[in-house]
Amino acid sequence: MVPHDCLIVKIQTMRCEIIRCSDARRGEAFFWGVHTGAELDLLIVKNGHRRGFEIKLTRSPRLTAAMRSARDVLNLTQLYVICHGVGSPWPLSEGITAVPAGSIAAALGSNEPP
Repeated sequence: MVPHDCLIVKIQTMRCEIIRCSDARRGEAFFWGVHTGAELDLLIVKNGHRRGFEIKLTRSPRLTAAMRSARDVLNLTQLYVICHGVGSPWPLSEGITAVPAGSIAAALGSNEPP
C-alpha cells in the first residue's frame, strides 16, 4: 500500500503536468468542489472553454455519477479522467474521456479544447 503522502505528491505532479501541457496561465486553473462532496481535481477555464480533470490512481477508470454531474453542472467542454498507463485515450461517455498519464501531452498538445 502506498502511503497517503505519496499519493498526494503523485496527484500534485499530475496536476502540474496537466497545467503545463494545457498552457494554462495564472487565473485559469482551479480546484472545484461543493459542500456535498462533489469535486474535480482540476478545472481549467481558458478562451471561454471549461475543461475538467479528474485524476484516478487506476489503469481502468469507470464512469461515475459525480463525473456526469460535474460535466453538466459546470457545462464542461470536456472532462478528462487521467489514469495510470500509456496508450490512446478512450471515451467513457459523451464529453468524458479517459486519458492514460503517459498520453497527457499528446491529448492536450494542441492547447485547445477538442
